[in-house]
Amino acid sequence: MVIQQSVRTVVRAFRPAMATKLAALALSAVLVLGLIPASLQTAKAQSVGSYCFIDLVANTFDNQTGGAISFVSGPAGGQAVVKITLNPNVNDYSRAVFRVHYASAPTNWTLNIGDSATNDGGGGDAGTQSNDAEMQIFGDTLSVFANDNILPASKLLLTRPTVVASGETITLEVKDNYMGWGPGNPPQQHVRSQFLYALNGQPDTQGPINYDIYAGFNRTIGDSTRNGNGASWVLIQLLP
Repeated sequence: MVIQQSVRTVVRAFRPAMATKLAALALSAVLVLGLIPASLQTAKAQSVGSYCFIDLVANTFDNQTGGAISFVSGPAGGQAVVKITLNPNVNDYSRAVFRVHYASAPTNWTLNIGDSATNDGGGGDAGTQSNDAEMQIFGDTLSVFANDNILPASKLLLTRPTVVASGETITLEVKDNYMGWGPGNPPQQHVRSQFLYALNGQPDTQGPINYDIYAGFNRTIGDSTRNGNGASWVLIQLLP
């Protein structure tokens, strides 16, 4: 898009602090001009912080996060996987807010946010990290799973049915030991646990200490064969 590319050129010409502010203005301008879905205009009339917009229908994206978000896979075929670094000592970000819109009824795995690059839904990973907490939306049901440190107790922390339907947008917030969810922004419901996302330098018995989370859209993070349909666009905001 010529207008959007021109805005990016201007943004890159300024120092990072000013670039973040201009990137927010750029998103607002794009919304007003109607260059991304109308439902997103209602979801984000204003942008705060850095953002990444992913269109899972057109398989395009606009990533204005200065490298804090990178693509592991896609967007292609209506699916994508991203890596998000939340390290305030490096990039000033400590939390990520996801707005996920559903253009059709969710089927199977449409959202998976985890602490490990090999999370694949259902709790756990391929032995990559002991800090492998994750959440998923399977069908219309949201489930949250603890990391390996909770064992031998059950890893399933909670499950909530009918959290999203066709035409709706769900908001999720992820930060250290915390996940919130709900239709509004900020989300109205949350869970806190020492066995949730480890983003404050916690030790890991299987892999390196890190400040990363991963998110899969219309698929799980580590397994593209565990996938689904329904999510049409995603807006990720990174905040202090």
